[in-house]
Amino acid sequence: MKKRRKLNADNYTIKISNTSWLIYVQIIILTIMMIIIIDPITVLIPVPDWLDELMSKMVSKDIYSFMTIVLFAPFFEELIFRGIILDGFLKVYSPRKSIICSSLLFALIHLNPWQAIDAFLIGLFIGWVYYKTQSIIPCILIHFTNNVIAFLIFMFSASDASSISDLIANKVIFISLIASLSVLFYFGIRFLNRQLNKSYTQHTI
Repeated sequence: MKKRRKLNADNYTIKISNTSWLIYVQIIILTIMMIIIIDPITVLIPVPDWLDELMSKMVSKDIYSFMTIVLFAPFFEELIFRGIILDGFLKVYSPRKSIICSSLLFALIHLNPWQAIDAFLIGLFIGWVYYKTQSIIPCILIHFTNNVIAFLIFMFSASDASSISDLIANKVIFISLIASLSVLFYFGIRFLNRQLNKSYTQHTI
């Protein structure tokens, strides 16, 4: 049986690594790809009218909602779920179990299955990036990219458009786009994995 290490306050530090700006660009591109790829999955369960109305009341098209959703949420949620929870799990459990468990917790705090699916899948990607880079910065960047795209769709789309698939009327084009991006995402992840394996230096603050 694997002996678990005793944890204390010194084990929890916010980690930042010297990461090339090219890796950040790759991460942003892969994040955008993933958002589009998982969009059909997140709309499989129709959002009930009462929840849609509630979310509309909670989020408005103003600077306060923008700052809360796009700026504050990525920073504080990543600080908690990757910087503290996932980092703590990684000290005790295997990387796979740690990433899955932290992603499940991340999904559960969204309190509804419609957002939880997206949160879990994005959480897996963010968790993997954190494990590979040992840095909170790219995690915040992924979360920021996801939230800013969601906010822009909410801001500038028609009232009945709540997802990327709603914005593309031609379903053949949309399916072709998903298939193409899935292939590119797969090879993009493999390329990024090689890049991260050979070049990053960890620092803690």
